[in-house]
Formats: sequence, structure tokens, C-alpha cells
Amino acid sequence: PRYPKKRRNATWEELYDRLKAFYELKGHSDVPKTYHEDPQLPLFVKRLREANVKLDPDRKAKLDAVNFDFTIKKEWVWESWDTMFQRLKDYAAEHGNANVPHDYEEDKKLANWCLTQRRHYRKLQAGGRNAYISPAQVMRLNEIGFRWGETRRSDAWNTMYLQLQAYKALKGTTRVP
Repeated sequence: PRYPKKRRNATWEELYDRLKAFYELKGHSDVPKTYHEDPQLPLFVKRLREANVKLDPDRKAKLDAVNFDFTIKKEWVWESWDTMFQRLKDYAAEHGNANVPHDYEEDKKLANWCLTQRRHYRKLQAGGRNAYISPAQVMRLNEIGFRWGETRRSDAWNTMYLQLQAYKALKGTTRVP
């Protein structure tokens, strides 16, 4: 069956029902990395494999009913978190900071990964739902000076603040004409 394009986020139950339909149609639950009939399903399967240890027992039982294999397949592995973290550390060593601009042309994948870490961090701060970042990963990013705010805006603010401090030191006031 064809599924409509994503209009909203599907619930876990809806995605499970689609996985079950796949299982009934194909005789297995090993959804390929690219599945045009239902493009959301591969991502759901990837997240299930990554969240295996955190799954609710009822959900685990449902997945067992469709012989779901929690083994992360080699062809499914995109750049791992550790691989991207190492790229960030390399960037920091070269540039003196771990604040990759969102429009960093030399490594767009790294720039997008940093934006994704910030988004997941905000979700973690808001209660953890769909936050695909662990407190240990947050700590590792903090250790290398990763900024959780938007770097471009905060850089501009900090620059102006430093200029204002210099102006005050020179003129004795913060009232700039």
C-alpha cells in the first residue's frame, strides 16, 4: 500500500501498524534503508534499533510479534555520533572553537549535525521526548566548548557587547551617539 506524503508526525502506534502491514506483505520486518512506498518507515526502524534498550516492554512485545531484528545493519549506519563528534573536535583544533557556523560550506554535514545536536538538546531540556542525545553526549560536547545557542546571533551580540565595553572604558559611558 502507498502512504500519503508526511503531513504530520505519525504516532508510534501508527508507524507500528505500518511496520506490521509491511511484515504481513513481505513476510519479514527488515525494511530497507530506502523504501519509497512509505518513506517514514525506514527512519522508524532505524530509531527502533537505536532505542532498543529504552523500549517500553509492551512495545518490545509488539515488535517481537513481527520478528523485529534489533541488530543495526551495516548498510543502515549513517555517520555515527562518535564519528561526527571527532569531526567536530578536528574542526575545533583547526579553528580554535567548536562553533561550526550553520552555513559552513567546507563541511555542510558537520554544520547540519551541529544544528541537529542543538535541536535534540532543546528537546532534552523540555522533557526528553524525541531527544536523540544523551546526557553523556551533552557532557562531551560541553567539554570541547560546544555552544548550545545559535552561534551567529550570539557571536554578533558578543561582538557588540565587547565593543560597548571598550567604548565605555574609553568614554566613561555606554551612551553611544
